[in-house]
Formats: sequence, C-alpha cells, structure tokens
Amino acid sequence: RLSNDKMSSCIVFTDKYINLFDKELLKKFTSNISDNPVVVMTAKDSKGERQVKKNVQGISARKSDVDKINAFLKKQCFEFITCEKEVSLQQKFIESLNKSGRFYFGELQCIKSGKRRLYKINKSSVTERDYISNHMFIIAEVTGTSLPEDFLPYDLDVSDLVQADDPSKVRKIIKSVCMFLLNSGTPEASFKKFWKESREALKLNMEKEQWSKVEGNIFYKVSGLENSKELVKRVEQHNIYAKDYFRRKGGCWGELQFLDASILLECMLSLVDKNIPFLPYHDSVLVRECDGEELIVEMQSAWKKVLGSDINCRIKKEF
Repeated sequence: RLSNDKMSSCIVFTDKYINLFDKELLKKFTSNISDNPVVVMTAKDSKGERQVKKNVQGISARKSDVDKINAFLKKQCFEFITCEKEVSLQQKFIESLNKSGRFYFGELQCIKSGKRRLYKINKSSVTERDYISNHMFIIAEVTGTSLPEDFLPYDLDVSDLVQADDPSKVRKIIKSVCMFLLNSGTPEASFKKFWKESREALKLNMEKEQWSKVEGNIFYKVSGLENSKELVKRVEQHNIYAKDYFRRKGGCWGELQFLDASILLECMLSLVDKNIPFLPYHDSVLVRECDGEELIVEMQSAWKKVLGSDINCRIKKEF
C-alpha cells in the first residue's frame, strides 16, 4: 500500500490480538497508516444520512493546528492500566466549520470518567481539571453577565416539584432541563417526552431484570412528572441571563460546542508549547499530577483568549 496505493487483500487484527506482541518489536517493524483525515466536516445527504463532505473550503487551514498537536501526542506514552494506547485527535465539524468542531480520539475517550484515574501519562499518575457547567458559563461570558462566585446553573431547590432518593439525580435532571432549553424550541414538551420515555425504558429494564440499566436511569425512584412544566419554568428563571439562547428552533448546541472546542484547542496548543502531555475530554483535560496547577493557568488563559474575558470561568479538580 505504501508503494503503489493498491492492496489485493487486507487482514484486520484486533487490539486484543496485537497487544499479545512485544511492543518494542511492533514499533520497530510496523508502520501506522492513518486512513482518516484529522479534520472532517459531515452533512446530511439527500437520504438524510450523515456523510463526510469532501474538498471543504477552509478545512486545510484548520489542519495544521491538529497536526501539530498529534505530532506532539505521538511522542508521549499513554497507558490505561497496563496497555499502551496511541492517541491521535480528529476534529469533527457538523454542517459548517463554525458548528461543533469537537475533538475525538477513539478508544481511550470511551472509557468511563470514573476510571480515568487509572491512566498513566509517560508512566506518571494523572489528575483531571474540568470547566464547570461549561455551556451555561460560556453564555454568561458572551452576554457580558457577571455571575456571583457561588452561582451554579444546576443548583436550585426544586424539592417541592421533584422527589428523589439521591440528590445527585435531581442535579442531573436540572442539567437535562437546561439542555432542552438550549436545544429545543419547545422545551416543556421535549423534556416531558424524555421523562416519559425514560420511565418506559425503566419499566422494561426492570421486567428484564437489567439492574445496571435500572440504576443508571436518572428517573429511577424519582417522582414529579406532573410538575415537569413548572420545573422547566423554574430552571429557566434561575438562568435568566441565558434567555436569548433558550427556546431557539434547532437549538444552539452547534454554536456552543464550537466555542468550547475553540477554548480546548487554544489550551492544547499552549500545553504543546510548554511540553506538557495531556488527554482532552471536550470540557476537561487530563495531565500528569505534577502539571495540574499549570493546567489551570492554561485553561483560564484559553477561555479568556477565545471569549475576551474570564469573569465566569469556573474550573474544578475532578481528582
């Protein structure tokens, strides 16, 4: 394939099989050939199916930054438990180069957040920093709203509307309400439909005794469906600074994802310049424990560079 771009046959090996080989021999006698471009844009075709668009004007200008990051990441050693994994980012836009643009890197990114502390970067333990309630605080920054230091978009008392066995579920429900306000022209109807469908799925999983799915359902042991309309109203009032972004037909998720991806890109480029290896997760970043404080500085700087201010930048340590 390298010599004439033709193959008469192709054998595909799984990671499980490849990991049986000595890693040093693999590095010495094999070559990695990337089949996927590092920057892509998808759009729906005439059948409504999403396809990668070819020859998009302006896409090559974005490629150099992602290539720079990937060249740096390729020199690092990333491990999950004892397995080494190569990290190669791909930036994905949807419909236009100003919509979405989030970064993906496959297998390691799919591992649940609770297990990320098991990673090793260059043989060192890791720490994670996260932008809190990213999209809601981005909106506050863009609209010039200075929110109180102790303000949290999903932190409000709705105990008279929703009863749950676990307070963390209430926060997740409030967060989902915010997502419907941002991404639906009719949030009350969309949220109520989501709640009903979740309850139906919950009933079905209980009948099948699929208890992990039962416990993972945010509406398990939650009551208050009849108050869903009032719940949406109260969450909307709590976040009144975002009113111009609520209830838009088609939603504003693409615009907000583009901004959070732009912030992450600036942060990653700064980390590369400072020779700090990392793993990105949309609105959070993993680095070695020794780089944790420097990461906060770079995350805040990137936020300000993209949005023009860091008044509402909130960063927390996950572990």
